[in-house]
Formats: sequence, C-alpha cells, structure tokens
Amino acid sequence: MDAIDEIITLMRTRPCSAYDGLDDAVLRVVIRHDLASGQWVMLRATDGALWGWLSWYLVDGASREALETHGFLRCIEQQIILRPGHHLYLANCTTSPDAHPSTYRALYGAAVAHNPQAQTINAHLVSRRGIRWFTREGPDHVNRRRFK
Repeated sequence: MDAIDEIITLMRTRPCSAYDGLDDAVLRVVIRHDLASGQWVMLRATDGALWGWLSWYLVDGASREALETHGFLRCIEQQIILRPGHHLYLANCTTSPDAHPSTYRALYGAAVAHNPQAQTINAHLVSRRGIRWFTREGPDHVNRRRFK
C-alpha cells in the first residue's frame, strides 16, 4: 500500500471524518498535491503503522476568510483560488484510533515549527460534536513576543 492509500484509509476510519462522502478520486488528487508540495508532516509507530498525517497551506488574508467561511473542501469544489501569504491553515489532518493520544499535538507542533513566520494558525476542528473554527496568533507574531 502506498502513502496515498494509507492516508485515505486512515481518513475513512474516523467516525467524525470531514472527508465523509468525498470521492476517493478527489481525495487522491488533494493528497498527491499536498505530498508534492512538501507542506506536510507524518507520524508512524515503531512498527511502521501510520499514526497521523497533517498538511497545511500558507495563505493570504482573503484566502483565510474564504477558508473560514466555506471550508477547505468547499473552496476546492467552488474553485476558490487560495493565494500565498502568512496565515497558516492546517488543511488536512487525520489520526489513527490506535495512535498515541498526543499524536495530534505532535503533528500540530511540527507544522507550526515548520512555519515560524505564520502570523496566525487556523483550522477547522472536526469532532463528534461538530465543526468549529480555530485561530490563534503565530509563534513569532509581534503580540506574542511582547508578552514573553
């Protein structure tokens, strides 16, 4: 099984997956693009099992607003152009039910560490309770440095 198949399988195992109802062919294109971009992190268990995967985009303010309003998958479906900028959007994240409890936190930390220039960190958090927008200032944002 290649990495794309592993990621799709993992996306489908979550009971509250944001990818429910999305065709595998579309997921395959999105994941292939994300892997080629180099804007992703992956964690594996010592036995090689995939514990989690997260990809991100650095977008401008208008793209960040479009993502907050429509969501990542709707932006793709509606062909909304996401322009480069300094707002980190955690686009695709999935973790295995068998993964260590800190897997998401480790993926999040790695993505933030790869993007120290991010002014804000943003994501849609999906859980059994629903979907909510998450945003916070980036690690080196002027307001965060002032209070260190």
